[in-house]
Amino acid sequence: MSNTGGPTVNGNGTRRPVRDPSTTHAWLIGGGIASLAAAVHLITDAHVPASQIHVLEARPTPGGSMAALDRGSPPRKGYVVRAARKLNFTYNCLYDTLSRIPYPLPVPPDLQSETDEGFEEVSVEDEKVEDLMVEEANVEEAKVEDVKAEKVKASDGENGAQRSLLDYIRSGQSQTRIRNRAKVRLVSSGPSGPETVDTHTMGLDPRHQASLMALILRSEECLGASTVRDAFEVDFFETKFWDMVSTMYLFKPWHGAVEFRRCLLRFLHEVPGIGSMRGVEYMPTNDFDAAIVPMVEYLKDQGIDFQYDTTALSLDFAPDKDEVLVSNLVLCCGGVERNVAVKPTDVVLATLGSMVSDSRPGTNNSPPQSLPKPSGSQADSSPDPAWDLWLRLAEDPAASRHAAHFGDPRLFRESSDASIGVAFTVTLFESSFIHHLLRWAGAAPEDGTCPLLSFRDSPWLLSITVPHQPYFPDQDADTTVFWGYGLYPDQLGRFVGKPMTECSGREILAELLGLMDYPLSPTLEKSITLPELMPLITSPYVARRRDSRPRVVPGEGGNLGLLGQYVEMERDVTFTMEYSVRSAQVAVYGLMGVDKKAPEVYGEDPTAAVLGEALKAMMI
Repeated sequence: MSNTGGPTVNGNGTRRPVRDPSTTHAWLIGGGIASLAAAVHLITDAHVPASQIHVLEARPTPGGSMAALDRGSPPRKGYVVRAARKLNFTYNCLYDTLSRIPYPLPVPPDLQSETDEGFEEVSVEDEKVEDLMVEEANVEEAKVEDVKAEKVKASDGENGAQRSLLDYIRSGQSQTRIRNRAKVRLVSSGPSGPETVDTHTMGLDPRHQASLMALILRSEECLGASTVRDAFEVDFFETKFWDMVSTMYLFKPWHGAVEFRRCLLRFLHEVPGIGSMRGVEYMPTNDFDAAIVPMVEYLKDQGIDFQYDTTALSLDFAPDKDEVLVSNLVLCCGGVERNVAVKPTDVVLATLGSMVSDSRPGTNNSPPQSLPKPSGSQADSSPDPAWDLWLRLAEDPAASRHAAHFGDPRLFRESSDASIGVAFTVTLFESSFIHHLLRWAGAAPEDGTCPLLSFRDSPWLLSITVPHQPYFPDQDADTTVFWGYGLYPDQLGRFVGKPMTECSGREILAELLGLMDYPLSPTLEKSITLPELMPLITSPYVARRRDSRPRVVPGEGGNLGLLGQYVEMERDVTFTMEYSVRSAQVAVYGLMGVDKKAPEVYGEDPTAAVLGEALKAMMI
């Protein structure tokens, strides 16, 4: 699609001048999924030469919150997984981006020690399973076909067309893997040990059902900065429905009602299958090796300029201009500051904020370092480059005369009391416990998986995920890796008698073994559990005002785009890869004047069938 000529209507619905890609330099601040996706679309949609695209990453590796942590090598020291991102067939932006990237590409040793082989062909039988999952989700046929067309447009054809990264990632959803999933979603504590919870019913009474419908029908303007608990009576938070939704999407009662309403609408088609995680997909291996490594290799192969250990300190704007027009970047690399001139014909795309900022690792024998006592402004302590830049843009008049465009970063940055979570990764060198767990949950013990198992009587509201093995390319054959998290880590554990935030990895695993009524030995001795305290992990959900988040393209006629989990895009749900990639598409199409829009948000206008099935499930 051509992007030469006069002004065009962009993804925000406003008219912007079309930039000449041959003369445009793009400066991407941050190396996470949003920036990587933006680079893909700058090449494939806007036709900017790859050599004119510069990715500036403060860390020594790309990936942002999905970056590999350097404590997983050698394998016998244990792996670290902050999260396993859930995928969904309605992630049209993400799947569109992944479909642009050929796979496989050679992977050099600076990113991955071993190339991940094992590309599993998607058979006709697998497609039948996918069709069944879609049918069960009650999505109208026309939309399903559109979604499928987007997914397979880069897949193998009769002439042996290059397969895509999307094909590889979706190859993990084979018939065998789906059949071998655990059948249990919620666990309760009974007199004789753990008991399965019947999740065919939601546990909602007529009051809860009415409150859910009232929330869905209210506008975001009416909800304002209210919280989820403002919309429901206290006993709603004791229902199976809340336990499943909150552990699947990491919502807490004090999070924003606007975000919860968006989540309900966005994933309404999942409500009938929420007890079985029907329709939810995962990466075939860990997120970094499955998605980030191939994306980076593709971009390197195209000629993208990656600059690591490079921090964007500030942006200078053109004086006496109403447009948000960046004229200079102040960068720091190796302690040396430098200025980079930015022309009006160039574009700057900056990722704001980070959910994993100030994360604190623990060890098998020691807890994560505790958070400091509040003294003054938390946002000024231990600054993260992504937050530091946003704070400067929004609050420093000397740095930005356009501060009103940049929202309220402190609302999110200072939310650790409402946003804290603890994740943990267990590396097992002995299989008896994991075989017991999978067998108990109804999965095949040898090669089964457990998409999400939540312990509703755990004070921490502990949840675990057992992925397909091996989860890491250098993982030994005799090891199993799984991960979990606690939504309320400040509560006292049932068995260890202390907050999760104060527990070593060994103590967290002991709590899990207690919940499963399983002996501590030999599992504790033959495993390594590494906790990760993340003070801001659910900060995108905090209750906020309409202007707390900046728009993707602030102002009119400028050259700055804002990316990531903290920008404002109507109707879509934050805390997903889809949200980051959507921000990238909106920014690229808008600033480059590409005559194209990001796909509509799925679920914003649910069909009668989807709405009816969801209501039926809620009323059982």
